[in-house]
Amino acid sequence: MNKKTLYFLISAAISVTLILWLIKQTVVDKCTAQRGTFNYDLGHCVLTTGEIVKGNSYLLALYFIGAVLLTYFLAKAIQRIFGKTQ
Repeated sequence: MNKKTLYFLISAAISVTLILWLIKQTVVDKCTAQRGTFNYDLGHCVLTTGEIVKGNSYLLALYFIGAVLLTYFLAKAIQRIFGKTQ
């Protein structure tokens, strides 16, 4: 396996983990603070009154763009750090 590919795989795993953590902290915890339950299949918050609060698609697009950029810059940083030692 190419070393560059390995750096991108490592950074992608880190990015996915960070984005999932960020979504839980911002979207899911906000829903549960309103005494609702989050439906992961649909991406909606269902409040105890039965009202459905839809997620913000712009925010999810921003998370996706952030994940792509984070993956790229993490891969470059990992490549610089570990590439010089070998």
